[in-house]
Amino acid sequence: MALKESYRFTERDLAKYPFLREASEYLEEVGFTVKDIEAEYFRPIIDRAYSRIVEAMEKGVVSLGLGEPRLEIASFPVAVLLVRFVRDEFLVRRYALAESLRARELLEGEPKSLVGALASRLGFRAEIGNGYAKLYVLDYLKYASRFHDPRWKLVNRVLDRGWVTLSRRELVRLISEAIQDSLTKILSRPLPGDAKPPSTFEAKIIAITSMLSDRKVKYGGWTDVGFVEDALPPCVKAMYTALRGGKHLPHVARFTLASFLLNIGLTVDDVVKLFISTPDSDERITRYQVEHIAGMRGSMTKYTPPSCSTLKTHGLCIEDELCREVKHPLIRYRRGMRRVIGGGGEGGEKLREA
Repeated sequence: MALKESYRFTERDLAKYPFLREASEYLEEVGFTVKDIEAEYFRPIIDRAYSRIVEAMEKGVVSLGLGEPRLEIASFPVAVLLVRFVRDEFLVRRYALAESLRARELLEGEPKSLVGALASRLGFRAEIGNGYAKLYVLDYLKYASRFHDPRWKLVNRVLDRGWVTLSRRELVRLISEAIQDSLTKILSRPLPGDAKPPSTFEAKIIAITSMLSDRKVKYGGWTDVGFVEDALPPCVKAMYTALRGGKHLPHVARFTLASFLLNIGLTVDDVVKLFISTPDSDERITRYQVEHIAGMRGSMTKYTPPSCSTLKTHGLCIEDELCREVKHPLIRYRRGMRRVIGGGGEGGEKLREA
């Protein structure tokens, strides 16, 4: 399905989806150029670009500001440039995800004409109806194959002459994956070897780098490293083992386990897969709850696990020798990882492979 020539993205559309090629063309038309990056008029643009990055790090999603559409559009390429100058892999992943989640939330409320146009611009061959969509099978498999929920498997879909039927919301989910991939590639693109940040960037880069350093110190630098069972804090391991055994967990324990797993790099699908393996689980409710903890719903804040003192209050604390003077489960995970890696122990089993 080719992009219909009759569809034109409005200025408001481009403020919502500034990663589109049309956004770059729009900025050229209004005379925006990074050559003026040291100019006084550019400062509000740099400030908004910086706030986009801060929101991505702190909240996991970028807010929508439509009061000044031109400022919103212009701030995106500047934010991309800031991330590229910082040269941090975690920031690249975090920012790409935050922008894709913002787009996902917005797309769920858009008319089918805009969803179809944006899908086409990203290379999807799709037909969108009222409440449903059809996607070419190769485009479907490219992104749906990443999800471990059985509903995404092709054998559980209606396949008719090369077209897969899915809901509009499911199509938006796949579109957000494509947006994240595209942004990750752009953000990871190395700058020329002699490239130096403009003077107006220097304070922002220092602040961003400091925030990244604080996060790594706070959580021991072991966020997003994946699931290593032998490194788990004893409290989390007990919750994990109990859930795998089909036992009921109290609410605080379920929240602790879900938020912990999400903060060490597991996906929403991975965590949902674990929780729906228990009797009487409702996948729809479970997914909603996990997405809320992941910062994809509600306040759009990604939650971290409760502190050790909170877990003690709820009678969930289990200590071992590595827990001494530890105040947070993620820091205990750091110690566990060091022991596993340093001791050459086995334990790299991923939850998604369990």
